[in-house]
Amino acid sequence: MKKAMNFLIKSLTHELILDYLDFFDNPAFTDSNPNGQCYCTSPNQDKETIERMISEFKIHG
Repeated sequence: MKKAMNFLIKSLTHELILDYLDFFDNPAFTDSNPNGQCYCTSPNQDKETIERMISEFKIHG
């Protein structure tokens, strides 16, 4: 049986910024998605740029 999920969508405010950053820096990419470190920019980058950024993250951490 599938469980229902409840979501609450809020505007990003100064009070919520630490929760937002924590979510994307930690639990959001527990699947080892190589784009995890680039969550804020990868949707706007071409494939070559994303691959270069991932490579740099692997080298420099």
